[in-house]
Amino acid sequence: MLSSARTEAIWLTPLFGYAAVRSGAIACGWRSLLIAGEGDDYHDFEAHEAVREALCADSLILKDADHRLEIPGNPMATVESLRDLVDAVTRFGGANAP
Repeated sequence: MLSSARTEAIWLTPLFGYAAVRSGAIACGWRSLLIAGEGDDYHDFEAHEAVREALCADSLILKDADHRLEIPGNPMATVESLRDLVDAVTRFGGANAP
């Protein structure tokens, strides 16, 4: 039954710097987890924070990670960073588990 369905979103490296993306995410009103890389040239910190606040979203910023969520030149740090990502997704998904 659609009326009982609940939409949730995990946004990986979202382009919230674009007004249409930012306003669209906010307009949806979905329970969300926002994941971005601190070293991502496309990441707009202020826009990310605006969406996080508007949606009361969970957020994870991966230190030094680029748009591919890799830490350039440091594969071990990338693996550790991806562990943090998996933990965040697991917590997010488990928050509504029966």
